[in-house]
Amino acid sequence: MLLNEVLVRTFYFIRRLVSEVKAKQSLTGVEWAKTLPWKNRTTARMLTIATGTFTAVDLADAAIRAGLKSVDLGTFGAQLLLRVNFVGIGRFAFAVYSDASMGSQRERLRDKRIMILSEQLHWANAKVAYLQADAWQTAEQTETSLRETEEAMRQSVVVFARASEDNYRSLVHIGQLRSGIQAKNPGLIADIHDFLKWG
Repeated sequence: MLLNEVLVRTFYFIRRLVSEVKAKQSLTGVEWAKTLPWKNRTTARMLTIATGTFTAVDLADAAIRAGLKSVDLGTFGAQLLLRVNFVGIGRFAFAVYSDASMGSQRERLRDKRIMILSEQLHWANAKVAYLQADAWQTAEQTETSLRETEEAMRQSVVVFARASEDNYRSLVHIGQLRSGIQAKNPGLIADIHDFLKWG
């Protein structure tokens, strides 16, 4: 049984060492932690299969030898119990337990990773929703600002139109009063004309 375990771990170590040397192209860059033949799921599975096979062959051998040496069912049972390798059965049970516990731990870690990713996705969706809400609020504020600007422009046009009409009326009225201005302030019109022309 001990030889079985040593062989399994040795083959795992050699196989991982060869693949590491191929990947790193030298012994100096080898990650030794990846070559160690314990505390990983692969060696646990390999040991489960190896000890299971060894235990099955050992039980078959014990049953055949007990059958050859017994004449009735009682002596067969006694001979079988004497020949069964209980240490091997115990080692097989331990290998099955170790493999199953590693598998269940892996499933728990996978479920935890999925839950964390799901939470991250949920928070990312919430962030997008808040950003969209901010964008809509900004759009509404921009629309309000544009409407206010449009209304201010409309009022400016109205004020400009009134001012233009008032200026036109003033100019017409000044034209009608020209003769009176000339009589009361001689040279004023010429001064205004020069000022408007030359600045």
